[in-house]
Amino acid sequence: MLFIKTGRRFIPITAGLALYENALKIVELVATAEQQAAKPQPGGRFRVGALDSMAATRLPALLSALYRKHHDVAVELVTGISRMLYEAVVNHELDVAFIADAPADDRLERMAVFED
Repeated sequence: MLFIKTGRRFIPITAGLALYENALKIVELVATAEQQAAKPQPGGRFRVGALDSMAATRLPALLSALYRKHHDVAVELVTGISRMLYEAVVNHELDVAFIADAPADDRLERMAVFED
């Protein structure tokens, strides 16, 4: 029972009030989910691998700009040698790697991002 009927009125009991409060929360969560789906914002963990030299010289400005624009992105930076970073991307341990002379691999997208 959620209500007590008194004459022409229905008065909610404790369970009815709890149901109402929970329904309001559900409606609010659905509205929030719809807004996020309509205007998705980058967020979550972004795992970046880079050679030591790139991490020290080229990435600080890029990562700083990324953070200024998207505060909800948590960057995890890993440094190492090309082969190790390449394998980490292939094994889904990194989302991206900045390496020299990446091997051709149909599983991955390659692009030149810096010119020396």
